[in-house]
Amino acid sequence: MTGGSLADGGGQGQPARLSLWWTPTGNYCANSDTGVLTIEEKAKCARYRREKDRTACLASRLLVRRVLSGLCGKAPEELVFGQGSHGKPMLLADDGNPCPVRFNLSHSADLVMLAASTETGVGVDVEKIAERADIAMIARRFFSPDEALELSALSGGERLERFLALWTLKEAAMKALGGDIFLGLAGIRFSFLSGGLMGFSLAGGFPKEAKNLNFALFEPCEGYVAAVAAFGEFSLEVFRAGSEGRAEKSPPVLIARTPGFHPEP
Repeated sequence: MTGGSLADGGGQGQPARLSLWWTPTGNYCANSDTGVLTIEEKAKCARYRREKDRTACLASRLLVRRVLSGLCGKAPEELVFGQGSHGKPMLLADDGNPCPVRFNLSHSADLVMLAASTETGVGVDVEKIAERADIAMIARRFFSPDEALELSALSGGERLERFLALWTLKEAAMKALGGDIFLGLAGIRFSFLSGGLMGFSLAGGFPKEAKNLNFALFEPCEGYVAAVAAFGEFSLEVFRAGSEGRAEKSPPVLIARTPGFHPEP
């Protein structure tokens, strides 16, 4: 990918800069011009049977085009996308080569979220905070033995919070690496330390750049938890996206971080 490898961070010893954008899907679609989308994008969204899925698809495509147009200086409708390794979407330059803009998208329930950077590879995952019956099964399959054991000792809200924390962190890591979202999740291990810090370790078999990942776990808005992963040290600005490209800063509630994440002062 042009502009440096996935493992690159900020220049001259500075943390890489990431921007993260989120928006409720329904309001965003209702107040945005879908004319910036391609015929293929509209057709893909129309194929979903449920209206909520069609709305989430449209909101995702609109958010990607509006945010990335600002980062690369092109009109939203002029952006061209391709696929990288493992089918991960990438933004293409006029000559067909990848642009030095790395981005990743996630959505859950009625919220869509986009992380983007011109300086480092990124992965993001957001989940609605809602009780679920499959926690034990997922933990046995995708968590490390220590993580699953610690989770089993918790109950109620604490158990749900820990589960969602681990799940979003693991997904963000795999999405940053560009691999199969379920491949090796148990080998990506997190521990929660005092002072809001996290420990992070890897089993064998991951690419060497994986050890350079850093993470932030936070609540972007009420009812949701999210995790972002990036290579090297990084800082993060969070925005709530409005229609037609408008946005306002939306400082998140930080839950935990690895030492390489630099919160805004």
